[in-house]
Amino acid sequence: MADRREKISAKDTAPTAEDIFGRSDYIANVLDAVRIGVVLAEFGSGPDDVIYHRSRTLEEIFGIPADYPQDAGSWTKLMVEPEKMLALFREQYEKRIPEFETVYRIKRVSDGEVRWIYGKGRLEFTDDGTPRRLIGTVQDITAQKEQEENLDTFRIAADNSFDSIFWLDKDAHFTYVNEQACRSLGYTREELLAMDLWRIDTVFSKEAWDRNWKDYASGNLKGKLFETIHRRKDGTTFPAEVVPLHLKLGDEEIHIASVRDITERRRSEQLMKDSEVKVTNIIKAMPSGAAMIVNRKFRKVSARFCEITGYGEDELFNQPTRTLFPDDGTYHDIERNLYTLADTGGLGRTESTFKKKDGSLIQVQISASLLPQSDSSQRSLVATFEDISQRKAAEADREKLQSELIQSQKMESIGRLAG
Repeated sequence: MADRREKISAKDTAPTAEDIFGRSDYIANVLDAVRIGVVLAEFGSGPDDVIYHRSRTLEEIFGIPADYPQDAGSWTKLMVEPEKMLALFREQYEKRIPEFETVYRIKRVSDGEVRWIYGKGRLEFTDDGTPRRLIGTVQDITAQKEQEENLDTFRIAADNSFDSIFWLDKDAHFTYVNEQACRSLGYTREELLAMDLWRIDTVFSKEAWDRNWKDYASGNLKGKLFETIHRRKDGTTFPAEVVPLHLKLGDEEIHIASVRDITERRRSEQLMKDSEVKVTNIIKAMPSGAAMIVNRKFRKVSARFCEITGYGEDELFNQPTRTLFPDDGTYHDIERNLYTLADTGGLGRTESTFKKKDGSLIQVQISASLLPQSDSSQRSLVATFEDISQRKAAEADREKLQSELIQSQKMESIGRLAG
């Protein structure tokens, strides 16, 4: 150390390691408070002949004890990629680069954890231009790097998404858009990144945006799916479904919107509505019992169906089909048979027992056909119902008479044999 001190000009009044780390002055306390570590490296004969002094915060960040060795070899052992750091350090020294900053990884001595470090430093020189020491700061940026990696992963997923993905800042300017967003709107990525939300959204107001951002930031609002209208570069518009997500990344906040063009869905929904109107008119005009059933609930019924069951149309609307079956076993058997047959052959036909409003039981024949659906969550079918109670009773009487006739013939034959 004495030889090194002789290299320093006598008129030099720069603080020594003892000046920097031996006092609890205001600056040191501030650095400790914001978790910034300080290192002072004093050079001897070259870049590999170094004594490292460090602050207590640096020791905490690196997970090293106060008596950890100060030589270059011990310092290098802390690095995940020591050769890379040594090459950078030597280049700094040999090329007399006055300032530098870098990001590297260390492996903490205390717990073996790998941490990301942001380092920034400045070289000081003797009168003849020889580097004499380096003063630097270090910060643990592991959390920031993990967030960046998560965002990178999310960005890769977003780039390959079939939905349009937009990232927006507080002022509703786009900070990221994926390829699908560009395709759906007809803009280039550069064009969209120079725009804000209101260039493409014809419904969502700035007042609503400001209000929602404030509520998202305070935690008073959660992401909720909604629909809006987006405008393409050529001026045409389309209905869009938006799933919002608000994220806090350290001190930064971003709003992520996943957008889907629902033009085809709207068209299919309209076709289904038109089809439902036609089916309703047909059902009402049918002389037989008929009903349209959606997700196992009555949507439309004919007048004859009401006569058969004893219920009014209003009483049956949106009621589960289970209402008309005498027990769960009968209901589940019929549901399983009908839907299985309809799924495989387009038409299901079976017989069952209905329980009318007055509690009496009737025999019915049911024929059902599934309706085409635009929404996979909807299961709609049209069914006709025929009261076959009288027919069943007649069949039972006929079988009974036939059985009695057979029995009578048997008795007559026995009588002849006995006589």
